[in-house]
Amino acid sequence: MSDRIRPGAPAPAQVLLVEDTPTLQMIYRSILERAGYQAICADTAEEGLSAFSALHPPVVLLDLMLPDRDGLDLMRDCLRLDGRARFIVITANGSLSKAVTAMRAGAFEFLVKPFDEARLLNAVANALRAADGEQRRTALRDGDVLAGLGGLIGRSRAMQSVYQRILSAGPTMAPVMLWGEGGTGLSLTAKAVHGASDRAQGPIVEICCDAHRDEDLATLLFGPAGPAGQEWGGARPLPARDPDQAEPALIGAEESIVARADGGTLCLHGIGAMSPACQKALGAFLHSGAVLRRGGMAGRPQKLDVRIITTLSRSPGEAVRLGMLDADLVERLRVVEIEMPPLRLRGNDVIEIAEARLRAMARAEGRAFARLSPEVADLFRSASWPGNVRQLVDVLRSALVLHDGPELTSAMIAANLPGDRAEGADREGALSGLQGLSLAEIERLVIEAAIARHEGSLPKAAAELGVAPSTLYRKREGWQADSRDESA
Repeated sequence: MSDRIRPGAPAPAQVLLVEDTPTLQMIYRSILERAGYQAICADTAEEGLSAFSALHPPVVLLDLMLPDRDGLDLMRDCLRLDGRARFIVITANGSLSKAVTAMRAGAFEFLVKPFDEARLLNAVANALRAADGEQRRTALRDGDVLAGLGGLIGRSRAMQSVYQRILSAGPTMAPVMLWGEGGTGLSLTAKAVHGASDRAQGPIVEICCDAHRDEDLATLLFGPAGPAGQEWGGARPLPARDPDQAEPALIGAEESIVARADGGTLCLHGIGAMSPACQKALGAFLHSGAVLRRGGMAGRPQKLDVRIITTLSRSPGEAVRLGMLDADLVERLRVVEIEMPPLRLRGNDVIEIAEARLRAMARAEGRAFARLSPEVADLFRSASWPGNVRQLVDVLRSALVLHDGPELTSAMIAANLPGDRAEGADREGALSGLQGLSLAEIERLVIEAAIARHEGSLPKAAAELGVAPSTLYRKREGWQADSRDESA
């Protein structure tokens, strides 16, 4: 292999192959080396343990039937030495139960003889990705400062806690719920969770729940409606958690959003705007992991391998109290919960973020900006940033369009830096137009304006106003009743 490695090229990944049959060892080694891996071979459990102790390879390809010792015992000893390694166990068809036992003992995957080259290489590639993720998680647990995970920037204690949870959650299939104020980086964090997972090479499909009408969102996620005269599949009650109960399935289509996310991650942004029917459909999908195929495959369940991430602009508990989300659904979605801290609580992170974004935008626009002046750094640290990172970027962009560097000064941002005086003036101007109206009239104006902004969607208007959709339905029915009484 050494003559095939170019000078300066990264060293090939090591795979320890423990196989006592000479012909199979030769075949597996040839496949691995053609794919660019460095195969280290051992004929016995003793040789395998010695090689593992010396090299700590990230992946081990292990035959469970060895001449001097049981392969399962060897795997347990190796994992005690280095729990980050990923074991792919090989077994004959008659020993399938042993492979299952190995999985429960910590094996990453098993291969049943005979298997083809593609199956072997796919298993090794998946194992290497998983091992790499474990090394990054271990580095963080050992106290290394990690910044820049998945595009996130910041070294504050609050962000270190976020990184810890991302790397802990990444390799699992557990649903993740992210929540925080707008502009705190919920989308970036979702991508970071996906990137830290073993499915990082798969698709990540993101959809904003509040950007679609209720019926459109249901169709986008789970496919078209069911047979005529039948209530759409998403309107069923949430299934019970009894594992012995038959699993429900949703009516779907090949081009549904959940099908596009197969093998990867589905991220649902602003889930608080999702209608009750769509929430029930999501609950059913979480329970079964399947949709019903349509067309020529009608009625057949299609199992999907999809990891779910959701985002909220408020705490999950508050969303439940306001009636925006079903409590049982929230419990299923927040197996891992990550709260994104607002920028005002992140200390010097604001400076690190600002300078990184300023340099990136300057390169894109042909400007010379490279840093903040000390005065601007002080202003940024003391600002409240109600719009968080999104607002910070807007301030930087406005200054960059009108000025050039190398240093961003306070004079360049004076007109755009958020301040209590400007915000107070805006509030005073808005309130002046409401003088002379009763509280009920003001409430109706605000609610109707919110409904109009969301093209008639009461759930989306309710999410913006921080109330339950049922509250808006009840108020609108009251206004309509009042109108009928007046016209009678």
